[in-house]
Amino acid sequence: MRFALVAVSAMATLVTACTQPPPKTSPPPASTAKQLQVATFRLCETEGFLALNAGRQYMLLTKRDKAEVLSYLGRTPDPEARQIVEKMFEGVDSGQIRHYADYAADTLTACTQRERLATESTREDKRLCFAQTDIAFFIMVDKSMSATEEQAVARTARKLPNEKVYPRALIEATARRIYGPDQQTPMDTFMKKTFWGCLASRS
Repeated sequence: MRFALVAVSAMATLVTACTQPPPKTSPPPASTAKQLQVATFRLCETEGFLALNAGRQYMLLTKRDKAEVLSYLGRTPDPEARQIVEKMFEGVDSGQIRHYADYAADTLTACTQRERLATESTREDKRLCFAQTDIAFFIMVDKSMSATEEQAVARTARKLPNEKVYPRALIEATARRIYGPDQQTPMDTFMKKTFWGCLASRS
């Protein structure tokens, strides 16, 4: 079964916007500064989730099929996106990366440090919150395959047995949101909201 990676087509635009700082002698208007800050945030979010989703694809879903993972980047992938994926391949194959949530946390942290984006969350908080996005991922996949809410909860709990990281109550609460009558949010957006909500709750 194939699952789409986080979209990376906008990465080149974000990188361009974020690698052209305003002149030091002429501070930008507040509105422009805010736009740059948002663009930087989106860049780091994109890099973190690319690391997460590519890692999940490689380690869990494709049985380490590099060609299939790379195919999601398109025929002419953004060089920085490709670099993130290639670095993940090397880390997994060498045994340095034990879980894709670790790599996602490190990638997000590296971006925020590089772009001088203030963040108070710890690496462990990022790692935990990235890992917990798997709950939404598996439940949404089950829902797309016409599983009932109860079936999705049971299957997800079996796939994610570590209750310290994936509490049963969190699995059930996530399923209620996903199976709610008003839930129309795409998987990628839902998982990002889940991640940032998790970080906010731990700050």
